[in-house]
Amino acid sequence: MDEKSAALNALGVMGMHVPKLFSTKLKEVCEGLEQLQGHFHENVKYHVVLSYMQIGFGMMKAAGKIDEDDKFNWVKGDLVNSQLPADVQQYFDQIVFPYFFTLLKQEDDKVVIERVLENLREMSIDFGPCIF
Repeated sequence: MDEKSAALNALGVMGMHVPKLFSTKLKEVCEGLEQLQGHFHENVKYHVVLSYMQIGFGMMKAAGKIDEDDKFNWVKGDLVNSQLPADVQQYFDQIVFPYFFTLLKQEDDKVVIERVLENLREMSIDFGPCIF
């Protein structure tokens, strides 16, 4: 368990901090994360959720949308100028949110549900209303 969680954590950290290098392997990483989505242990599921979010943040960095303070400057009520790059929006719409919503519908473990909701809250703070 610890090895899988540590490996997932490393993938998320790499996706966030070296996004341009990581982007060449994004498809393979997402396939690997998809295989672990149904893992029985809550900590592995948590790290899958966290890795998805960190990879999305790294994609925003690679697109030049994150400032020197590691923030995406979105403006409340201004959906036109607060848009996410198309590839980032597609990543969230096709990969991240389907998994999150599947967990919310099917997961029995309250800890996993809590972690998904925490990550959704963080994403709304970091990426603004356009993420949804």
